[in-house]
Amino acid sequence: GALTQVQPLDDVIVTGVDSTAATAGGTIVGYAWELIEKPLESSVVLATANAMQTGFTFESGFTTVNGIDVAGTFVVRLTVTDSNGLVSTNDARVTLNAIPSEALHVQLTWDSPENDIDLHMKKQPGNYCDSTLSCYYVNCREDDFSRPEFDGVGNSSTPGDPVLDIDDLDGFGPEHISIDQTAAGAYNGGVHMYTYDETTFATIKIFVNGALREELVKEMTADDQHWEVAEIEWNAGAAIVTPVDTIQGGGICGN
Repeated sequence: GALTQVQPLDDVIVTGVDSTAATAGGTIVGYAWELIEKPLESSVVLATANAMQTGFTFESGFTTVNGIDVAGTFVVRLTVTDSNGLVSTNDARVTLNAIPSEALHVQLTWDSPENDIDLHMKKQPGNYCDSTLSCYYVNCREDDFSRPEFDGVGNSSTPGDPVLDIDDLDGFGPEHISIDQTAAGAYNGGVHMYTYDETTFATIKIFVNGALREELVKEMTADDQHWEVAEIEWNAGAAIVTPVDTIQGGGICGN
């Protein structure tokens, strides 16, 4: 089947518009889409599995989001039925390869929708609750008036500054923090258990220029835990990713 490259959060539509009936004069009267492969941490479903075309949706922040949720490979298959009751026999599938396009892309997912878990990123020497050197749900959405200033240019909407795409309050994630063109310096990724309901496993994936450089999983078991994930040192366009992988109580501010 066809291989298509997309990005996480792209609103992708697949269509069976060019399907033809098995018998002369027949028409297509039924469509059945199946999502036969997706990344382990993905929670997407097909939006309209029995229509001529379908997209992908996932639950996040008390709403339904249209699009691919995480990086990785998604495979969908289409079976059609014609007006004579004949079902297609060819293996019609589309493979979507979701690859982040940014220089640095950090992805957080978790396995319990009852918890509110937050992704944070700081640039040294700042701490995780420094409004200018830390990116998190308070200050780092694309529409926030004054986002963190990471690249020293003096405008928090430049390619060297971070963006948090979603603050997921009630789903499995994802939350992504991305920087299009990372400036030299040391960056730290952290995870905060903002609201705890049950034990959960959180997964962090760190992508550098679209390539997965580190994947870490941590069991989180209490309210206000802070998981210090990794340090990313960026110099002359190259990144050294060093896992820290420690967890402590007492929250994330001050670190």
